[in-house]
Order: sequence, then structure tokens, then C-alpha cells
Amino acid sequence: MLSVLLVSSAGSAGTLSASAQELTNDSIRQKEEEIKKAKEEKNSLQSSLSNVKEIKKQLETSKNNLANYITELDANLSTIQAKIEELKGLITEKEEEIAAKEKELEEAVAVQEAQYEAMKARIKFMYEKGDTVYLELLFAADSFGEVLNKAEYIEMLSSYDRKKLDEYVAQAEYVSLCKESLEEEKSVLDEARRVQEEEEASMNALISAKEQEISNVTSDIKNKEAAIAEYEADIAEQNQTIAALEKAVAEERARLAEEQGRRYD
Repeated sequence: MLSVLLVSSAGSAGTLSASAQELTNDSIRQKEEEIKKAKEEKNSLQSSLSNVKEIKKQLETSKNNLANYITELDANLSTIQAKIEELKGLITEKEEEIAAKEKELEEAVAVQEAQYEAMKARIKFMYEKGDTVYLELLFAADSFGEVLNKAEYIEMLSSYDRKKLDEYVAQAEYVSLCKESLEEEKSVLDEARRVQEEEEASMNALISAKEQEISNVTSDIKNKEAAIAEYEADIAEQNQTIAALEKAVAEERARLAEEQGRRYD
């Protein structure tokens, strides 16, 4: 009777041990499946992290290129601004030369008009007096030589009037041509300055656009840095989860081995 009870007791213990072993194996398999899923998720996170890091690297390269380009644009802008200042100086000089030529022209025209008025007065006098003026001059002469001198003087006076008038007319025309030439030069300088100022405005607009691009890229980089930090935190969390599951599996395997050892003993 005692032997029967012992055998029965031993059988029950074996059944309980087998059930416990089966439960432990199920738990281990479940945890191993969780470990597998956790590692797959970790690999996915690491892949995403690598992609984000690569995008961040490209954005930083783009930002550096934009910064270098803006530096070049600033240098070109400085050159353009220096050219504009140079053109402004030349334009000021031309304006001063034009003003001087205008004054010179006014003086030449005034002299021309005065000489013309004087000549008209003499012509009018000669016309009104007629030949009596010449006769009076001739009769007033004390000698034939003096008559010749007076006649020559009359001719010289008339010739002088014509000559001086021609000179003043020529001078006025010359000054007018000089003034026109200076105005043309000023017009060319004004056009050159206008072109430079348009280029300056275009350069400023381009620099502003590139600075805005840098601002946008900088914002994108910050977003990618935040994403990288988030991915790294998730990966660290997955590592902890995997480590905890692996530790649990190791403990259950050790406990199972210990139980099997005792049963065999």
C-alpha cells in the first residue's frame, strides 16, 4: 500500500514538474518573440536615424554653400557700391564742368551781342552820314599820307568789327559744342550709374533671398536634430527593453535548468 502511494506521489510530482516546465518554455518563447520584435523595431529606428543624420549632413553642406555664396555676393556688392561712388564723383565733376562751360558760353554770347550791337551802331552811323564821314576824314587830313592812313583806318575798323564778330561767333559755337559734349558724357555716366544701381538692387534682393534660404535650412537642421534626439531616445529605450527581456529569459532558463537538475537528482 505504501509503495503504491509513493509511486502515485512520484507520478503527480512528475506531472506538476512537466507542467511547470511547459509554462516556463512558453514564457521564454514569448519573451524571445518580444526580443525579436524589439530588435526589429530598434533596427528600423536605427535606419531612420541614419537617414535623418544623412539629411542633416546634406542640409549643413547646403547651409555652408549658401553662406559662402553670400560672402561672394557681399564682395561683389561692395565692388558695385564702390563703382557707384566712383561714378557719382565723375558725374559731379562733369556737372561742375558743364556749369563752367555754361558760364563761359553766357559770357561769350554777351560779348558777341555787345560787339554786334556796337557794329550795328557804327553801320547805322555810317549809313546815316553816308560818304560825308569819309570826306570829312579825308579833308581833315594834312597830307596825302594821312589820307591814306585814315582810309586804311576806316577799312581796318570795319574789318576788325567783322573779325571780332566772327571770333565771338566761333567761340560761342565752340563753347556750345563743348557743353553738348560734356552733357553727353554726363548722360553716359548717368546711364552707367543707373545700371550699377539696378545691379546693386538686384544683388541686395538675391542676398536677402539667400539669407532667407539659410534661415529655412537652419530651421530644418534644428528639426532634424530634434528628430535625431528622439530616435536616439527610442533606441536607448529599446536597448533597455531588450536587455530586460534577455535578462528575464536568462533567469528563467537558469531556474528551469535548476529545477530539471533537482528532478533528475
